[in-house]
Amino acid sequence: EILVAIGGLAGASGTVGLKAPTPVACRFVTTSHTNGTSKTMTVEITYDEAVTVATSNPTLVIANGNQSGDGDGNATLTYSSALSTANQLQFTNTGLTLSTGDIYTLGGGSQANIVLASSSTISDTVVGGTTLAASRVLTGITAETITVTAS
Repeated sequence: EILVAIGGLAGASGTVGLKAPTPVACRFVTTSHTNGTSKTMTVEITYDEAVTVATSNPTLVIANGNQSGDGDGNATLTYSSALSTANQLQFTNTGLTLSTGDIYTLGGGSQANIVLASSSTISDTVVGGTTLAASRVLTGITAETITVTAS
């Protein structure tokens, strides 16, 4: 019989022992955006382990610096189970108005975190045992930006 102890398992937070799943990277799936209406923006949040989303209503707000002065506002994206994998969650919006020069920022600094609806949860994927709620905080991830260009 062999007994093995492993330290520093997934996550940056949690209690002694196993830690909660933690976002470790973010990216814009579409790397260029042109101005106009009915535009699509999709982003991906990568976790350090597999996570389970209990319902499909989590949202993520992408900050708009409003450099154009057009007042388009921030972009609210909704979780897409069809686009996501075990440890990569994708959020999308297909009806955005984007203005030339606006810079959208994902993660880092004081940017928005993943928001859960009242019945929604994101947790580690556990077969038997205790489930831990996943962190939804994106401020510790290196920020990614995208600038809207003229069409």
